[in-house]
Amino acid sequence: MISAACALAAACALPCSTNASMVASSWRLQPRTQREIQSDLDEIDSKISIALGQRIIATGDADALHGQAARLRRSFALMSRDGLDRDEVLQLEESVNEVRMRLKLEARRWDQSR
Repeated sequence: MISAACALAAACALPCSTNASMVASSWRLQPRTQREIQSDLDEIDSKISIALGQRIIATGDADALHGQAARLRRSFALMSRDGLDRDEVLQLEESVNEVRMRLKLEARRWDQSR
């Protein structure tokens, strides 16, 4: 999961005395971490489809969530071309968590409106 990627990022960080711009430019994630992020994105799409199939969320909500996930996937593809830095990983983690939270909120809202 992405939180594991952030823990790995913190453990692999350069010493504090190193120039911050040098740290950002020289630090790159392992390919395994990028695969974990890709897996999280696949999981989001799958959960949206399952929620729609089980009538937990409305079709319009599922379409909006799939659109948000697709935009996130495009951002991930652009960011990962030259490797992800820590800021990009954090941004992706926040975005993935935002989609997950929105899915939960839509499911609750749909359940309450029945």
